[in-house]
Amino acid sequence: MVIKKWRNMLYSFASKLKFTFRFPFLTYAWTTFYVNGFETQEILDLVEPGDILCRGYFGYLNNIVLNGTQFTHVGLVVDKKHVIHAIAPHAIKDSIIHFCRCDYIAVIRPLVNFEEKDRKLIIENAISRAHNCIGIPYDFDFKFEDGADGNLSCTELVSRCYNNLAIIIGMKVEKFRIFPIPFLFKEREVIQPDAPIKYGNNNKIIYQSKYAESKIKKILKK
Repeated sequence: MVIKKWRNMLYSFASKLKFTFRFPFLTYAWTTFYVNGFETQEILDLVEPGDILCRGYFGYLNNIVLNGTQFTHVGLVVDKKHVIHAIAPHAIKDSIIHFCRCDYIAVIRPLVNFEEKDRKLIIENAISRAHNCIGIPYDFDFKFEDGADGNLSCTELVSRCYNNLAIIIGMKVEKFRIFPIPFLFKEREVIQPDAPIKYGNNNKIIYQSKYAESKIKKILKK
């Protein structure tokens, strides 16, 4: 239990540390990001309920924690102003503007090949499930096998919201080690933040910020 507690604290702390070029070469909770106000406004104009936001950062230790992924976090848009996503200590409803405080971001529209009537119903149900997820603790164990009653990581939340259609929107489970320290983090079957882009054949990328394009190209080349 002690190791588990320290592991969770390490994960939370590392996710807010960023490398810099000035002494002491690390800073905590950095507040300057590459996604600017114009890009954020474009996202607000384009986004629709049910969209998936994928974001990432440059230089954060979180990039090491999420060993090898291009994007590091995802959330589900529930209306034109808000997104629900799982972060430590628990899942929250957040403003899209605040979610866009990152270095690169992409907006993914799922199920674009579905009939509009069917798609609308699916998204309504997904948003309802998302609201039910608010307050559920963050899943530091990344136990994707614990079903509908378990804690939530960011991709688990999106997967749970889309329920049986999660695999269709690309939320594919695969073996992955969160954080390259074997005795703290075992290799598990998880859904990576890149998954909606990598496997989402029924999805459409409707927006990518300036620095997201190169990240998406790397994902699609794999």
